[in-house]
Amino acid sequence: MPVNPAEDVPRPPASFVTALQTGRLDRDALHPFPAPDPAVAAAADALIDEAAELVGGLVDAERIDRTRELPAGLLDRLRDGGWFRVRNSAALGGREMSDYDAFRLVERISAVSLPVGQTLAIQNAVGAAALLAALPEGPLRGWVEERIAAGTVSGFAGTSRPAPTTPGPGPPRCRPRTAPATC
Repeated sequence: MPVNPAEDVPRPPASFVTALQTGRLDRDALHPFPAPDPAVAAAADALIDEAAELVGGLVDAERIDRTRELPAGLLDRLRDGGWFRVRNSAALGGREMSDYDAFRLVERISAVSLPVGQTLAIQNAVGAAALLAALPEGPLRGWVEERIAAGTVSGFAGTSRPAPTTPGPGPPRCRPRTAPATC
């Protein structure tokens, strides 16, 4: 009778990360999934419904896809309504939503319009309002809190000029990856 060497080698237990990466997640490892307090869930549901009604009334998803432009005034309404700082305190104009409920908000709005949902996701996940939690107490945190309360919308951009596509004046070009990088 042939012996399968793979059966004789003990396998290390799979980690949660390995299970996620390989698509073999044991759902029992997540059970029981935390359930929000019913009053908190109802309040979050009402906020999500409010946002969906606002966006649904202002957005024609097919027009956005066709023109690649958000409707005039939409960003102002989202900013002024605290939808770009849903996880922040009410003192900063936020909606005090949990991370889970912020995710549900983005999911619901993305079903109406993916670009609008992505805008909400970016502002609430990597915008200044989201990064506030990483700042220690002090003058910088106070200054950022003032900007968030004022309704600042975050933006990110590269700080260096792109390399030119044709030789000529301008910053030096990097060589292809096959050669040592020289810029």
